[in-house]
Amino acid sequence: MKNLILVLLVTLGSAHITGIHAQIRKPSELFLTEDTLKNDLKELKKTIYDSHQNPFTYIDSTEFENRFWEAHDAIDGDMTLSNFAEIVSQFLINLQDSHTGVDYGYLFSFLRYKHSLNLYFSTTLIGDSIVITEDNQELIPAGSIILSINAIASKKLLDDIQAYEFQEGNSEYSRDFILGSLFPRVYALKYPVKEENLIEYSYKGRIFRIDYPGLKYKKIRKDQKKKKNQEKTYSLEIQGETAILKIGSFAKKSSKYYSKFLEKSFKKIRQKKCTRLAIDLRGNYGGSTWRMEELFTYLEGEDLIIP
Repeated sequence: MKNLILVLLVTLGSAHITGIHAQIRKPSELFLTEDTLKNDLKELKKTIYDSHQNPFTYIDSTEFENRFWEAHDAIDGDMTLSNFAEIVSQFLINLQDSHTGVDYGYLFSFLRYKHSLNLYFSTTLIGDSIVITEDNQELIPAGSIILSINAIASKKLLDDIQAYEFQEGNSEYSRDFILGSLFPRVYALKYPVKEENLIEYSYKGRIFRIDYPGLKYKKIRKDQKKKKNQEKTYSLEIQGETAILKIGSFAKKSSKYYSKFLEKSFKKIRQKKCTRLAIDLRGNYGGSTWRMEELFTYLEGEDLIIP
């Protein structure tokens, strides 16, 4: 499209995560032998060398080897899978590339067990604070700072989640966002989630305490399915000469639906003779590369670089 001012609204996030696999048990209870863990670490190193486009983007080969042997030496006996995941995370953080990281889907799969309880809220990190971004049970207001959970202070909880960090390039924002999003699950990994959890938090300068219910995954899944049906992943809004195109995912819904949405949207943009286009990618955490490329086929200009 010619003569169109383009603005991209983006939230940085993680790419596809690959790495170690957890068996169907709580990782903090699953003990593995020292030899097995060291062999797994060597296999991970070999995989990085063989498959990574350039593992030395942020560190040289000598530092890479030193970091590997630090991780290798940290395995000083049989340990739980969750403890091994911490070692792997600390090793991989030096790559600063989220394409290699702990497979959190497997690590936290125990939360989907029939009798497991979950903390059903979302968090992010702001400085040294763990901040509630959304409480799905609507008991704690967004913006609240967690001070403690079941008498465990936030400083200790912050240390717990930092052990599992990884970073996309040099983006501090993505690190804090991703780490913060892991918090409810890391807590459940480290400590028992109870039917009632005493949460102390501060909001607008005041301190509050609440008995926060732990929920089973079955109930959470039902609620998430309801919300998913209500949310609009793709939408087009036109305000005067400005078109706002929201693309909430490069993976959701069928390919046919996605292609048809783009075709209809840009047809309407041309019909309305819009001179400005804002593409809203906030909350979009990736998907198929070709879907992103398909979006670029509708755009043109000297300053536009198509991947």
